[in-house]
Amino acid sequence: LDNSPGATSEGEESSSRTGSYSNNSSSAKSLSDSFHATKIQPLTQVSLQKKKLSFLQVNVRNWHDSFTDHTINNAITMHTAYLTKVVDNILTNKGVPETFNGDRIFAAFNGVKACNGYQLAACLTALNISDGLEDWKLTMSVACDECRVGYLGNASMKRYSYVGTVVGWTCGLERLSKQIGCKILADNKCADAVLGHISFKTRGAASCSKHGTSRIHELINVVEVENDEWMYMLDKAQNNPLSLWNKAWESVSSKRWEEARE
Repeated sequence: LDNSPGATSEGEESSSRTGSYSNNSSSAKSLSDSFHATKIQPLTQVSLQKKKLSFLQVNVRNWHDSFTDHTINNAITMHTAYLTKVVDNILTNKGVPETFNGDRIFAAFNGVKACNGYQLAACLTALNISDGLEDWKLTMSVACDECRVGYLGNASMKRYSYVGTVVGWTCGLERLSKQIGCKILADNKCADAVLGHISFKTRGAASCSKHGTSRIHELINVVEVENDEWMYMLDKAQNNPLSLWNKAWESVSSKRWEEARE
């Protein structure tokens, strides 16, 4: 700041400029009309709606150490095989791979692409990936909840996005699966939704700002049944009378015979 005699401060200069406009009423009116006639376009356009989804995160433990004994070409071949197996399984079960960062892949089910039984689809995808990549040290997580979805961006670029605590919750469960030494970890909401279709092993509880303290479960395998017609998933929000079959099957699988008869 120049405090020398004759120096004009920024405020004084601004006042002098404003004064020149106010002293000339026609110029001020012209400036005002020009300003209000201009339509200011928003820099960001938001269009989000509530929707229930499930998310899957896949990661490889000791990713960089896995390639120390391989040539560059072998490492690329292994990486390609890993990506192909993961992405193909996601697409087969009507999921959408959303982000990819080296060995970490994040996918959504029932987002931009509709997927009935999205909880079961995410769980089956995780199990299929595990079976197809048995020699890989994988950690995965599955979680489901309601969040905001839609396109975010401006006129030059928009992206379908997901906004909600379930996104971070899914990532946190994947990191937790490494600590407790299991391959696939699912939250309680997801486990309850696929009860009777997938077998689980409860591994304790975890806390989240929104979800509070919730039980967490390790995915084991698909429940074996004699009739493939039992293996379906209905969305309870559809209020479909056939959802009673889901409840009956849950009771049978838990050996609650009286509930099943009802």
